[in-house]
Amino acid sequence: MLASNTSSQTLKQGWVFKKGGSGFLSHWRLKYVVLSETSAGEAKLLVYDQVDQSRPPKHEIWLHGASIDVLTGSKTSGSKKGSAPFVVADRKRKFYFAAQTRGDRDDWLAILKPNPSSHITASDPRRATINGRSASRQSGRNGSPTMRRSNSVRYRSYSRQRDSDDTISVRSFETSISGADMMDNSDAVSVYSVASSRALGSTLEDGGSSIASSRVDTLSFCSEPVLTPQELTLMGNSHASSESYRNEEIFNFRHAFRRRRAPMPKAEVFAQPCTETQPWNERYQAILSGRCTNEEGALRQDIALQDLIGQFRESAQQVARKMVDDYHLASTSCEGKRAPLSRPMSAGSSAETLSMDGSISQIHFGQTGEVVQNGIIFRFACDYDETSTEQLQETHRQISSELLAVNALTRASFTGHSAPHLHTVLMVLVDYKGFRVVAYADMGDREDARAIAVHNLMRDPPRTDEKASERLTSVANGLGLKSHVVKIGEERRVACALARDVEVHFHPTSKLFYASNLHKILPPDHNPALDHAVAGPLSKVLRPEFLSLHNAALSCDAFTPASGATRREREANDAEVARAVKSLREVHVPAFVARLDALDVRVVDSRGLIGEMHSAGLNVRYLGHIARLSTLPYIRSLACNEMAARAFKSLFQTRIRSAIVHFKSVGATSIDEEMRTYAVGMFSGVLGGGEKSRRFFEERLRLEVLNKFDYQLSWTVFEELHKPALFLAMQSHCGVAFEDTNEYDFSLDNPIPRSKFVRFIPRVKQPNGLSQLVAANSPTPEDERLAYHLARQFKSLGPQSKLARSDASSAALAQVSAHYNATQRFEEARLYAQAAISAATRNSCLAGLAMGLLIDALAAAGSSHIKPTVDDEQKVLEIYEKAVAITLWHCGADHPVVMGLHDRIAGVFERGGKFAKALEYYSRSLKVAEKALGKNHLVTAGYLVKLGSLYHAINNPTESIKVFTEAQHLYQGLHAATPLVAYMHHHFAQPLAERGDLDAAIAHAQRAKRMFEKAFGQADPRTVEACRQVAKFVLMPYVRYEGVLTPVIRSAYKEAVACYEKVFRFVKSARSGACEGSKSLIASAAPDDGAVPINPSPPLLGTSSYPAPISGPLITPTTRHPLPQHPRSLLHSLTRQIISLKLRLVDSPQHREIVRTLRAQNRDKVLSAGEARGVVLRLAAVSPSVYLDNVMGRIEEGDGSAIDELGVVLMLTEGEVVGRDP
Repeated sequence: MLASNTSSQTLKQGWVFKKGGSGFLSHWRLKYVVLSETSAGEAKLLVYDQVDQSRPPKHEIWLHGASIDVLTGSKTSGSKKGSAPFVVADRKRKFYFAAQTRGDRDDWLAILKPNPSSHITASDPRRATINGRSASRQSGRNGSPTMRRSNSVRYRSYSRQRDSDDTISVRSFETSISGADMMDNSDAVSVYSVASSRALGSTLEDGGSSIASSRVDTLSFCSEPVLTPQELTLMGNSHASSESYRNEEIFNFRHAFRRRRAPMPKAEVFAQPCTETQPWNERYQAILSGRCTNEEGALRQDIALQDLIGQFRESAQQVARKMVDDYHLASTSCEGKRAPLSRPMSAGSSAETLSMDGSISQIHFGQTGEVVQNGIIFRFACDYDETSTEQLQETHRQISSELLAVNALTRASFTGHSAPHLHTVLMVLVDYKGFRVVAYADMGDREDARAIAVHNLMRDPPRTDEKASERLTSVANGLGLKSHVVKIGEERRVACALARDVEVHFHPTSKLFYASNLHKILPPDHNPALDHAVAGPLSKVLRPEFLSLHNAALSCDAFTPASGATRREREANDAEVARAVKSLREVHVPAFVARLDALDVRVVDSRGLIGEMHSAGLNVRYLGHIARLSTLPYIRSLACNEMAARAFKSLFQTRIRSAIVHFKSVGATSIDEEMRTYAVGMFSGVLGGGEKSRRFFEERLRLEVLNKFDYQLSWTVFEELHKPALFLAMQSHCGVAFEDTNEYDFSLDNPIPRSKFVRFIPRVKQPNGLSQLVAANSPTPEDERLAYHLARQFKSLGPQSKLARSDASSAALAQVSAHYNATQRFEEARLYAQAAISAATRNSCLAGLAMGLLIDALAAAGSSHIKPTVDDEQKVLEIYEKAVAITLWHCGADHPVVMGLHDRIAGVFERGGKFAKALEYYSRSLKVAEKALGKNHLVTAGYLVKLGSLYHAINNPTESIKVFTEAQHLYQGLHAATPLVAYMHHHFAQPLAERGDLDAAIAHAQRAKRMFEKAFGQADPRTVEACRQVAKFVLMPYVRYEGVLTPVIRSAYKEAVACYEKVFRFVKSARSGACEGSKSLIASAAPDDGAVPINPSPPLLGTSSYPAPISGPLITPTTRHPLPQHPRSLLHSLTRQIISLKLRLVDSPQHREIVRTLRAQNRDKVLSAGEARGVVLRLAAVSPSVYLDNVMGRIEEGDGSAIDELGVVLMLTEGEVVGRDP
């Protein structure tokens, strides 16, 4: 039962924390609680998610017989710092609340408890507020609320009643005159910011006028906000440090969002507190070694890992950048292939002071020439002065494989937390100006406390250890790798779980086993029958994701002499890997392309495509296969763009690196301007429109694409690529930033002005940690899953970089916004959409996508409160036009993202009833779909169904039937899924009936009904709506018919009765709460505002790539229409229709005569509510059809009371008022 303004009086209302279930993210969440009293004097608490009370409350707590107590001791664990918990226990369960301050709790207890607790005494000046007035209900002058004052600094929530249904929340700030009270409440201050609301027309007046504001909750992980509202507002500001905003006493910004001040809950073993002086490796291994007994512990462990990796990344990036920037200043390099010096210094010495944002004072050099700084060891990947280009590329490839293997080994060793563990050292790779710097944590064993090598099969005699072998075998089983025998020397044979090259070291101080030299533990991506004349195949390895999908264990030493001790074993191991590679190329790659073409995998740009490829177990080298196999023009364009950008990266890095090495050899000191000139010249040489660009392509770029991807990229195809998309991809891969604008003319020979160059950017590859909740079908609630992935994303960036502009961050924020839009929490959706816009590159389509989400949030939020005005519509259109302009620049006109933006603005007009405008924008989407996806695509057919529905809405049945017919042919040719075809038939029937072709309309409606029943079952709102449509159409020819019932008419009446009976049973079950599954289906399939049904969001794929930031499909399914809401009188009207049809089907002359007699008697008869109640209850217990058959049977048996019941039924179903005396 819902509270109404006419039957209850509000006594107190305000924001209170409420403890949810046992979920790790639902500990304490802010709720709006209303205490009201009914006219009968019964009090109840109503718990809402937001201030808006137009929707049903989440909880309704009747306080009669309830107990209210203060929580103390261990029961308060997990509550917000400074909050004041209390519990309300009714007859069914306990509800845990926490006021934001102790004084606020005293106010609630004073009015909730008959006998106030000891916290409130008779002399206490603090009193409970009721609707912004004091408990005595005294008001100030002119009816304004009287604001009480107390001797404490705190914010209080007040409200002023504007009218019967519009209560505006008010904040007033109370100054302090008591220092003791201030200290008592300093930690409990709940900070709010204030903003006026134009929508509600509130103004700040003298005395007691209100300031309307909007409060939303930001996503939190373990009671700690992932991003505070201030940080969301400052997103994209690379100079803003998040730490500097957390401790401000008061802040003000647009839309006034609440700031949380909650500490992290009690840490588990892995999250041991550590000081900044504690070595990186010790901190890393301590977190990894922590035992997690449940999912919550595993999630916290991974977030702690990401936090540490993010800090390590920032520290390593600074030093590596300085090393490369100063590389040309060193006159010689150290001897040795793997550890060249950046400066010729002896071990233990230190370089001059380095100024790097004030964080680095000196660089220290180790004994072998590596740089040692802040507990991190830095090494160049190779000796760049001496190494050839081919050797350099091979070395880079091996180091990348090493990091990939480290991630795989860590996950295999620590997922599930079953001992024994095999550790690896924390490391990151920094690519900058063509150089690669390997940074890893110093283990502290570089002098006299070195780790002991306990496993090494490369020496003769081999060194093995039982404990090390046990750990290697455990990792191999987790990765799906096959143990094999290695021949050492002439006689000795040793079992090998991983690659022969792997070494294991035991650290005596920490008692941990470390694995190293891991770049060969993944099987080679090689098949001799398919790879003809391919040099160095063993450097290309299979991805761990593919190994998890493959159903057979593989040897990682395949195609090497170490693959087996005998020739037969080697041939068997080699054949197994060759079969796996063949399956990858002939089964997995085509299956992935089929998902791309069906838009089951939705990619926005080339970086998103790579992320999806990795999650499917495909390496980047298969981009050429995707370009050849895909039937979608936009997918082929994305693949070609990515291949061209990656090929250019190799050429660009070689050119920049060679220039720096040259400047070093000639003793140059200042090379910044030359580097700028080289970068701008090479970018212009590729992107320009003249003969220079074609010559560069033919001579260098085309061959690089062929060598890397085995794909023949022609000049014609390259010339047709959308150059802005290629430009952005090249910047991302090369680590170069140009001015973030769309003022580039790629038709010029030199489209990139030198003044547009900004800087070189380090690109960091880092460990992935122990990611959880990757599957979108995880049972974890979507809010919690998104909070975890959002925390993972921003923790991995580091504390100083989390607010910097990043497309990956924008994608993650947009994903959250899309989820909030889908769940109709539009204030939160707007907050995260605005943050996503700020985080994205300004000329990136991700900014356009985020603007599309903002359109949804603004339009839906506006329509839920007040009717949108012309100004509101104009603002939405301005955002739409800006989003389209950005997306057109980045992606071009023929891209699904443009189609999605058209859909969003069309949906705004459709929900507003402006069907002609909606038709205009959906027509634009159809044109894009035909070009980007082709005319024979399911999405194209879906747009035809949408246009057919809109043509019907604007009373154009001829055009509607035309496009429906075309959509029907497409669905038949494409063998579309049953639900899609059912929707088409359901909507196709409407214009046919309007034009008068009832036979065809009935046929389509009946097909839709059968298909919905097959796809969703009978207890589904879509099936129910199809039943109503069938009943309506079969009865349409006989609305005014009073003649004899022919067999055709009788059949139509019976079909209508059967359909109405199904509708009656469904509505009765849904209204009584007996069918919870149906209720949830209604909520998901037919939201009030026509929102897209809620689908799980695709998982985030890490910091190096991202998925499409949309909850559900990138393109809104145009065939999915919301069902109309069932009115209260639906059961009554269904009963009337069923009884009326059943009476027309009565065959017995006796029964027909009884009915005529009863109707004549009922003209002057008055039906009391008491007489009607019994009949209504019996009707509701079964169904009208079954009940009437029972009454007629009793009349046949001579039961006189049955005739009286039939008379009551006639009065109920044929009268105007039911259950009341006239």
